[in-house]
Amino acid sequence: MEKKNYWSVSLKDLLKENLGWYLNKSKERSRRRGLPTGLIEFDELTDGLRPSELIVFGGRPAMGKTALIMSIIRHLAIKEKKRIVIFRSDAAREDFTRRILCVEARVALSAIRIGRLNISEKEKIRKAATRLAKAGIHICDDAFTVEEINEELGRLAAAGIRADVVFVDSLQSLIDKKKMEIRIEEAWGRLCESDDPDNEDADEDRREELAEISRNLKKLAVEMKIPIVVTSHLSRRLECRRDKRPVLGDLYDFDSGALARNADVIALLYKERYYHPNAMDESELIVQKNKYGPTGYVKLAFIQKYARFENLCVIRR
Repeated sequence: MEKKNYWSVSLKDLLKENLGWYLNKSKERSRRRGLPTGLIEFDELTDGLRPSELIVFGGRPAMGKTALIMSIIRHLAIKEKKRIVIFRSDAAREDFTRRILCVEARVALSAIRIGRLNISEKEKIRKAATRLAKAGIHICDDAFTVEEINEELGRLAAAGIRADVVFVDSLQSLIDKKKMEIRIEEAWGRLCESDDPDNEDADEDRREELAEISRNLKKLAVEMKIPIVVTSHLSRRLECRRDKRPVLGDLYDFDSGALARNADVIALLYKERYYHPNAMDESELIVQKNKYGPTGYVKLAFIQKYARFENLCVIRR
């Protein structure tokens, strides 16, 4: 039998290597290892978007998942001068362009969509377009698997464009449709042969596919040493609860908990006013998992007409 080589390291050596960084970090709180998102309280909790991490923003429809990452993307690209690649499969590139332009310009999305811009708004749009044109943002709307994402990032890198952060909107859109068609067809065949009307093989195959996707996204983040940010749907079962605030278990219906295990940070969006019209017009970003830090609640202001999130702590001051 071949003898295995085991490599160990003493705690003394690890402390010698890392103690200086720990002490300097405590003295200089402004020095982050992660990239700032522009969401002050979220960055305080998580230290921003850290290299090699998989970050998940989850929420039910109409909670603002896409608007949230739009706000983060514009901050990273314009304020932090970072190169961003976003993968979307549920909307055209023109829709993305329109939305991020309105976020940056603070112009109502409806005004640009129907072509009713006044002189002031047109000037805001021109200036915002100039700033965004200089930003390193790249959009891909025809990558449907993690393998295709990896290939596209490789093509960009070969062209001298190395992504600092990757965004995927959304996780569920990355299901390999051809593979799933085969699995569903096989599951349907088993269902037709079964006497059990509650056979859930098709759902189980979908869960396995999503679990594999989250594992591969985490692996890609580690290999590329960059943060990968994904949005995810949540189970509709939370709509049956009295308290509609999402919890970590609301992700489990999709992949039996694999995403919760593979992700380093999970934050779930909630709007009280969506369920109670008389409630305050603010959003909660609930950090349910933070592998290297605390969890907690982040209060955000959502400016509906601009589809833009703002720091509520700054607005209140």
